[in-house]
Amino acid sequence: MIKKNVVLRMQNVSKSYSQGNQSRVVLDNTCLDIHKGEIIAIIGRSGSGKSTLLNMMSGIDMPDSGAISITHQIINQLTEYNRTCYRRKNMGFVFQFFNLIPTLTIRENIYLPLELNNCLDAENIAFVDTLLDKIALSDRINNYPDELSGGEQQRVAILRAIVHKPSLVFADEPTGNLDAESGRSVLKLLEAMVQENQTTLVMVTHSTDVTKIANRVFCMQQGKLVRFQSGD
Repeated sequence: MIKKNVVLRMQNVSKSYSQGNQSRVVLDNTCLDIHKGEIIAIIGRSGSGKSTLLNMMSGIDMPDSGAISITHQIINQLTEYNRTCYRRKNMGFVFQFFNLIPTLTIRENIYLPLELNNCLDAENIAFVDTLLDKIALSDRINNYPDELSGGEQQRVAILRAIVHKPSLVFADEPTGNLDAESGRSVLKLLEAMVQENQTTLVMVTHSTDVTKIANRVFCMQQGKLVRFQSGD
């Protein structure tokens, strides 16, 4: 039974991949509880399995064994279609390279999760307008992504990730493609947005600036999640 304030629980999760005649262990009997409103940062060297871990937490990839639960739903027991539907409703994603749709305007990119969840109503449109005011992009809503700077595109990506008020937001190197100043600005916005909406945020990162906003930091080491340090 999942405690009320536990949003995501990993129970004895293992994952390995075949490499030629050998098997490479990415996750080895991993257990982790993540709580509502918490910011978690995951660090580790390249190839240590950080992105694989994020993919399994979000149901994009499946573990070989163990259980991954979000609220009261064991997501690795769902069909691929049902996992997709569950992700669409309950999760948001922020990527290093923004992943905005280039043929859609800024407004259309932000509206997309609302449209996919059939909740593009007056209340949510007003919510979008409020968010746009907060990031000073209200005058750019009819522009296309390539007309914005990298920092502006990532701010739009953050809005798109939280606009449908998901319980979980996953961020894969959210500042990795930005200069230092833009990265700090985007990080401040991301922290504020998740705190205002009591969203749980899980980030994979190489950035020490990113780890500073985390409540807990873990390091991927030989298939294990090791508690690294407390966030400031």
